[in-house]
Amino acid sequence: MKKKPVKLLWTGGWDSTFRLLHVTIGEGRIVQPFYLIDRQRRSAGQEIRVMEQIKDRLFSEYHQVSQLILPTIYTEVNHIQQNDTITEAYQRVKVHSGIGEQYEWLARWCARHGLEDIELCIHRDDKAHRAIKPYIAESNDGDKVTYVFDSAFNTIDEFLLFRYFRFPSFDMSKLDMKRIMILQGLESYMDMTWFCYSPTSAATPCGICNPCVYTIEEGLGYRIPLFSRGKYYMQQFFVGTVKRRSPFFYSVGRIIARAAGWVR
Repeated sequence: MKKKPVKLLWTGGWDSTFRLLHVTIGEGRIVQPFYLIDRQRRSAGQEIRVMEQIKDRLFSEYHQVSQLILPTIYTEVNHIQQNDTITEAYQRVKVHSGIGEQYEWLARWCARHGLEDIELCIHRDDKAHRAIKPYIAESNDGDKVTYVFDSAFNTIDEFLLFRYFRFPSFDMSKLDMKRIMILQGLESYMDMTWFCYSPTSAATPCGICNPCVYTIEEGLGYRIPLFSRGKYYMQQFFVGTVKRRSPFFYSVGRIIARAAGWVR
């Protein structure tokens, strides 16, 4: 039987682009990308541009891929119907896990449209990975292993947020993905991906938002310009050293550093 299209949340980021390349070029399967537009995030326009650039290059270099990537389905986050049950579950989970607000509106989006088996590329170093790891089970997708939320835990709040998804990259790090892409000759596509939430006026990564911090700490700091990496180290110094040793000077310095754009 012909397999159904892979329903992928694609953001133009490292993890989801790895999955897009692996499914289309590696497995020859069709992908249906979804993208949710969060107007509160400065990076939304950049993410959309990056996805179009990646597709344009793929279609030029791998002509068959133009038949494998369906047109992206876009949804505005502020158009998603409210769901008090999901929102309240998220608020409770956030207290002890610190997971991002996107998992709340992603769950509301799935619930509103009756979606399931959406691929969400949580990887091994994500906060969300730590939050849901105890409740994840392996599932066979044909001859492949993927990960799903174990329905045995259907009474907990995390189930309400993550029941709609499959997690194909759950056991991988970003460096694992990089090694695979190098072997497949696709590393340059990964370097086109985007991650920064607060791009500079020159459309380069800021170095101090959470995704930039995670990118550096997960071994991909080379993707951030030297000046922005300097801002990262300044922020780490303020938070890790000055704040602990001198709260007063930390408060004063933070006001000055924030005005200069050196820390969040």
